[in-house]
Amino acid sequence: MTTEAELGALGGKGANLVRLREAGLPVPPFVVLAPALYEDFLAQSQLRPVLEAAWQQPAAEASKLIRAAFRSAGLAGDLAARIIAELAPLLTGGELAAPVAVRSSATAEDLPGLSFAGQQDTFLDVATLDDVLRRVVDCWASLWTERAITYRDRNHVDHDLVSIAVVVQRMVPAEASGVLFTVNPRTGRRDEMVVDAAPGLGEDLVSGRVTPDSFTLDAATGDVRSQQLAGPTASVTVGQLRDLAALGRRIGELYGEPMDIEWARAGGELFVVQARPITSLFPLPAPNPGAHAQPEVWFSFGAFQGVLGPLTPLGQETIRIALAGAARLVGRRVDWRTNRFVQPAGERLWLRFDDLLRIRATRKLVLEFLPMVEPGTAAILRDLGTEPGLRATRTAPNPGVAAGFLALLPRIGPRIRAASTNPAGTRKALDRAAGGLVRHVEQAMARAAGRSTPQERLNARVDVIDDLGRRAFPTLLPAFAPVMGPTMLTLKQLRELALQTKLPDADALALNVMRALPGNVTTEMDLALSDVALTIRGDAT
Repeated sequence: MTTEAELGALGGKGANLVRLREAGLPVPPFVVLAPALYEDFLAQSQLRPVLEAAWQQPAAEASKLIRAAFRSAGLAGDLAARIIAELAPLLTGGELAAPVAVRSSATAEDLPGLSFAGQQDTFLDVATLDDVLRRVVDCWASLWTERAITYRDRNHVDHDLVSIAVVVQRMVPAEASGVLFTVNPRTGRRDEMVVDAAPGLGEDLVSGRVTPDSFTLDAATGDVRSQQLAGPTASVTVGQLRDLAALGRRIGELYGEPMDIEWARAGGELFVVQARPITSLFPLPAPNPGAHAQPEVWFSFGAFQGVLGPLTPLGQETIRIALAGAARLVGRRVDWRTNRFVQPAGERLWLRFDDLLRIRATRKLVLEFLPMVEPGTAAILRDLGTEPGLRATRTAPNPGVAAGFLALLPRIGPRIRAASTNPAGTRKALDRAAGGLVRHVEQAMARAAGRSTPQERLNARVDVIDDLGRRAFPTLLPAFAPVMGPTMLTLKQLRELALQTKLPDADALALNVMRALPGNVTTEMDLALSDVALTIRGDAT
């Protein structure tokens, strides 16, 4: 990851190019004009008060005022001389050895969380030193385009804290160029890369002015999985696509995250023009540290519960502790911190389901009952189950887990039978179990609040959460299963009836009937929210 010191000295684009060059990757020669030159320009031209006054205006007006001031200021002789001295590696006999690209490199761009792609300006085929100096000022001014100001405002980036470097880079006389994504940005698949390519320079492609050839590649081999050509012939060969995939793997390993790479090909060589992290992908759970050849399937815990928004860190850890405690029911001990079956990502919790699909007994349960609870996810799992790495290959769980479940049945089986004859009593038993657990936690938290120091109070509250994790499932499941068992059987019967209607989505129809019954908490919440919405809509003020 780019450090703050590197960003401050080189800007995002410049820092990434230096990192690529130092790793031995094929980067065209370049020079980074540091943000200090921009700051000196502001000081010599007395532009800081102009900036501060303009920031009080709307973005469009602020941009117009600032960029006009930059054009009027021009470069003082000593500052121009310093820039020319910096450009020495690109000069021959005091002039440019070849045309260059002059690219903005702001200190808040190409970041892991925010790319700022396209917010500042780039100028291609700049052929003389005078033009370079003029374009350097234009790049500095582009820190204050309307889109850049608006983007920073929207992402809460302080204007007063941003600066800008400028990258001056030798142009590649490209026969073809384009963009390489080290993961598939359309689907999020990490086992695929996507290459967009077009003849000539890549700027028209990046800006959307031309339609590229698009290739989806196997990330490991570079083999083409699918392609869509813009014309009668491809702009790159199969061998060149494999070379691009190999280049993408090197850069991905260097950064340790998915990357968006601009490349060019000239004279049979590939060049990296720039690279930045891809910021639009939904994050994945932490990768499995152990070797595993089979794919993993992760299911959203929040979607199952109807909670689609993010969970707080405390909420995530409490749920993880409770889910780890469920293993005690089958005689196992699981550390929630290292539990590979419940992992956070994107401020949400994810449950690993692939092992359930590979075991015939659990696969049948999942595919039969999940449609009655979460039809959309069930359909996805059903499709995934046809993948070679997710087919059922075992009859039952490992013997230890199977024995644990068999030992649990005598505790739950009689209660399920009793529930069918006394559902009201079963419900009361569940309420008593839940109420007793809540009272236990409230009393423990009250004792924790009475500790002498803040540290002691914090430690005591953490202990309460750990204790809750150990107690929750062993306390609630024996009381909850007798309610849930008949409920699932009822849903199954409803589903069979719904299938007889010949309507397109029997699972959703059965679920809606269940949600219409009195006492459904989710439905009651939805109705209450509907009442609030109607009240707000009827309030003219």
